[in-house]
Amino acid sequence: MKAWNKIKRFFSASSPFFTYLLIQLSAIIFGVIPLLIYKLSVNAFDMESFVGVKEAEIALLCDLLFNFICVAAIFFQMRFYSYKFSDISPTKQNGKVCIWTVFFSIGAFFVISFINNRFIGLTGLAPEESALGFSSLATLLWLLLNISYAFIEELIFRGLLYKNYEKDFSVIFSAVVISLEAAVNNVPAFGIMLYVFIYSLILFYIRRRFGDIRLCIIMHIIMNLFETLSFFIGEGYYNTVMNIGAAAGLVIAAASMYLMIKCADAPEKAPKEA
Repeated sequence: MKAWNKIKRFFSASSPFFTYLLIQLSAIIFGVIPLLIYKLSVNAFDMESFVGVKEAEIALLCDLLFNFICVAAIFFQMRFYSYKFSDISPTKQNGKVCIWTVFFSIGAFFVISFINNRFIGLTGLAPEESALGFSSLATLLWLLLNISYAFIEELIFRGLLYKNYEKDFSVIFSAVVISLEAAVNNVPAFGIMLYVFIYSLILFYIRRRFGDIRLCIIMHIIMNLFETLSFFIGEGYYNTVMNIGAAAGLVIAAASMYLMIKCADAPEKAPKEA
């Protein structure tokens, strides 16, 4: 009975994650699938033009619009759990920590990407496709989408889920489960699941160590921005850029984290969020 109650509490605490998955699934059903059915009906045997520039723009725009639904769902769930922003981000770190977070994020991106690329090479997974063929509008929509994802996913994973899990579960369990949920959320981009899992663990540490979810949002935006930019690197230069970046990034990330910890206000001394 005790184990069953624990399972029920886990699924109840995980409701923000399941809600997010449901909204994303709805975006696919009501946006992408009808578009693909239409293209199949008019170009049944012309697979090369099955998904063109216009279709990519429509799919990205649809995804962006559904992100507004995610924001509404987050606010609804915050009211449901009676959470204020101060509950999911109890402290407000100083500007120095925010600046060093930017440098840490850049270094961490190259290091984690290097690890992920080696993993892809060992497993034989297909690498992510280049975005060099994207139109200007699709590129802009992609950037806006990645920025919106940073806010939404941090409020869900390091916000609502973190707060829900800390009531009934250990720190290690919460860190692993939240990172796995974040990785599962990226199943369509299967090649970056390890990448997401690793940096989700780092984001969990930052949220727990500094108590300021804004740092997680900053890191997520930087990581998404550099991930987007990496798609525009030519294939002939990609490995060189990533290898050099990983070597320098390891030093930058280590030094930046040291400075973040050194400059950070202790939770009891940092100003509380209003």
